Amino acid sequence: FGRKSDARIEGSVWGNRAVQVTAPVTVRDVSSAALRATLPLAAPSVYGSPSGFTLAYTTSTGVLIAVFGFSLFRRRLIRPIAAVREGTRRIADGEFGHQVEVDAAREFQALCDALNTMSTDLEQFRGRAAEQVEDLRQANVELQETQSALVRSERLAGVGRVAAGLAHEVGNPLSAVLGYLEFLEQSPGDSELQSDLLGRSRLELERIHRIIRALLDYARQ
Repeated sequence: FGRKSDARIEGSVWGNRAVQVTAPVTVRDVSSAALRATLPLAAPSVYGSPSGFTLAYTTSTGVLIAVFGFSLFRRRLIRPIAAVREGTRRIADGEFGHQVEVDAAREFQALCDALNTMSTDLEQFRGRAAEQVEDLRQANVELQETQSALVRSERLAGVGRVAAGLAHEVGNPLSAVLGYLEFLEQSPGDSELQSDLLGRSRLELERIHRIIRALLDYARQ
């Protein structure tokens, strides 16, 4: 070994390791012997020991599993729930026909299919309701037109009845006046008869005047 001391680490990285120290024994400047001491490095905290490797492996594996599990949980559960919630909100706001598409488990897929079916049914129902409202509007227009036609017909019938009554009410006094005029023409020198016939004619003409005035008052309303 010479006159110098030597120190080295023995053992593999994955096995037990130790520090080996060798020192010469010198007598009168002559190395006649050597002393060697070995100190084990087996503390759990030393990097490369089995316990340290197991701890590092377990920790890293747990972190990877946790990251993968969270990613899977987010993709298969959190995102589908958010998509279903957003789709439900849009359908509730009146966006019927909106379809929700998710990549989730079978149960969530069944829920989305039911939600999509409901959205489609609501869209079809809204279409049918719009058609029914349009049919009702058209029927209402036709009903109003029919009602107006009936009102006009009733008015025309009323006018006909009024005209018939007017002809009857006015015809009688006019016939009387015409008869009185004929008597006057046949009796030009009878002043008493003329005075009587003129008075009768006046009464009949006033009767006609009252009838026409009543008809005008009715027509004015």
